[in-house]
Amino acid sequence: MKRSELVFIPSPGIGHVTSTVELALLLVSRDDRFVVTIILMKLPFDEKFTSYCKSLTESTISNNIKFLYLPLLEQALDMKAKDILAFYMETYKPLVKEALAQLIESSTSSPDKPPRLIGLLVDMFCVTMVDVGNDFGLSSYVFFTSGVGYLSLLFSMQTMKDEQNVDSTQFKDSDTELVISGFAKPIPARVLPSMFLNKDVVPGFLELARKYRQTKGIVVNTFLELESHVMSSFFEGLTLPIYPVGPILKLQRDEVKMVSAEEIERGINSLMQKNSEIERKVKEMSEKSKEALMEGGSSHTLLGHLVILFRV
Repeated sequence: MKRSELVFIPSPGIGHVTSTVELALLLVSRDDRFVVTIILMKLPFDEKFTSYCKSLTESTISNNIKFLYLPLLEQALDMKAKDILAFYMETYKPLVKEALAQLIESSTSSPDKPPRLIGLLVDMFCVTMVDVGNDFGLSSYVFFTSGVGYLSLLFSMQTMKDEQNVDSTQFKDSDTELVISGFAKPIPARVLPSMFLNKDVVPGFLELARKYRQTKGIVVNTFLELESHVMSSFFEGLTLPIYPVGPILKLQRDEVKMVSAEEIERGINSLMQKNSEIERKVKEMSEKSKEALMEGGSSHTLLGHLVILFRV
């Protein structure tokens, strides 16, 4: 049986790593010919994250999933927390390149016929690692842990800047209404997410969007029924394939303290008690989310398409 290996590179944060692990579990449970190596990058200021990563490397959640924990870069100890992520993505490139080289070497030189490395799946904030994949001739995909609504906004802001030379930061405190591809109605510019109104931050986010377009496709943690309008309008004319395979959730408790299910339930119940229409919609979407993951559901089907694509 011919086996194939994918390397997943999540951002160094519990939420991103958890979603990445769950996606890996979905993939290998769908087709056990896949092996996934998840590369973890250490953060100097987050002990909970360090403990969580250590627990993963010591676990055996699946024989088809391996964890490679890269060392802490000493340079990061002198960095400000807000600069860490951008710094890491560039500085870790040589370590990631070395790790990929070793995986490729083992797949070609070992007599045991280990799986063949076929591609990368990089987190939405790790997309600069696509350059490393290109060095080895590997196909790269993005794992976008937010929804397609935000993705369409990001692409729209990037297009606005690159094709119309419109700087979104000029709209700060403005009442100008913007027509955004995929959005049902124009939105007041002043309610744009803060990163699009900050001159120091927005260039980095627009560069992410440009890099996304250089990949083979984007895997999104959402499902068709939740964001049907965006999927049918904005992405209809997009040449980049989009694979909504969610909702990808980790519902089991573990040693990492996160918002409890009870807290979430109390918040939702409080909201629903004030509006019966919201209650109806929440219940309807809850059922649709379950159906999407079942055999024949939209996310189940699109994950199947992704599996076939990876195996080609």
